[in-house]
Amino acid sequence: MKAKQFLDEKNFMRLIVVGLGISMLSVITYEALSIFYISIESLKATISLAALAYISYVLKEAELKVGKVSIFFLQSVTQLILLLAITPLDVIIGSNLLAIWLVRTFYLHRNLVDSIGDIVVLIAGLAASSWALKESHSLLLGFWSFFLVQSLLVFLPKLTASIKGNPQPLVASGDSLLKSTNSDEAHISQFNNAFGSAKKRLKETREQCAFGHSD
Repeated sequence: MKAKQFLDEKNFMRLIVVGLGISMLSVITYEALSIFYISIESLKATISLAALAYISYVLKEAELKVGKVSIFFLQSVTQLILLLAITPLDVIIGSNLLAIWLVRTFYLHRNLVDSIGDIVVLIAGLAASSWALKESHSLLLGFWSFFLVQSLLVFLPKLTASIKGNPQPLVASGDSLLKSTNSDEAHISQFNNAFGSAKKRLKETREQCAFGHSD
């Protein structure tokens, strides 16, 4: 699935399954880390790992190849430094959301409107996750609620296209391209004919003038 196909409505169910898989792995990771660390630090590490897993998935599916390893390495090192510095939970969450937005903006989106819409999807996902965690006290539902909302990203291009008025491309199809090419050729042919006719008349005029002087 390439970047052009990533934001396809047909991939909605696939992204839901991916989000569920990351959520289940996150819960397992949290439970394992809680054996050795306090809950809050385990939660921060789990959030960082979940975000890194999601970013890795986006990078894997993206058609653009440049910078993938560097971004993965930078995100890993940044989160490790923040975790070792005992950074507050809200900073950990914010830094991971920012990383997800930057990666999706660079590898998936091609205009400012889609990038702004991506921010809305992230905020909605955070709100849904917070609500689910508060109401159910289930870490699994908290993570999955976030990734479930992120699956809605596939509908973003269609939504932003309607907001922008979905302008028609200059050349919408092969037929239009053929018509445009034929029109250009016709104009060029007309110009060549006119230029040739003018050149012929100028030559005849010169010959007549030369004949008159010889008389």
